[in-house]
Amino acid sequence: MKAELASTDGVKSTDISVKTVNGEVTLIGVLASDTAVKKAVAAARGVKGVTNVDASGLKVKD
Repeated sequence: MKAELASTDGVKSTDISVKTVNGEVTLIGVLASDTAVKKAVAAARGVKGVTNVDASGLKVKD
């Protein structure tokens, strides 16, 4: 999961904490823009075996 996020343009993977349980992924962190948040969610959803992505913990930096 972290490798997928790290290879996503516009997403700084070191700013995201990832928790995975039984195919459900929770993303937590503060990213530079709303676009970065959307890209991170899309990247997580694209990983084989992921059944759900909870991005409620992703925020945009003020």
